[in-house]
Amino acid sequence: MIRPALQIVQMREGVRRVSGLQILVVRNRVFFFADPVVNIHPSGEDLAEIARLAAEVARNFGFTPRVALLS
Repeated sequence: MIRPALQIVQMREGVRRVSGLQILVVRNRVFFFADPVVNIHPSGEDLAEIARLAAEVARNFGFTPRVALLS
């Protein structure tokens, strides 16, 4: 399921991970939730990259991100 999507939406140079990102709007507040989704046993570096990329998406939408990792 992921391979066809990646063939259509090209990954940027230097990005080596795929993850999910959900945007939740609750009472005029916006939350961006990243999820490793298809990454089996991601390393700490993988999780840090996913968090960094999610923060970048939030910035692209005009938000100042605050990052937290939940387990």
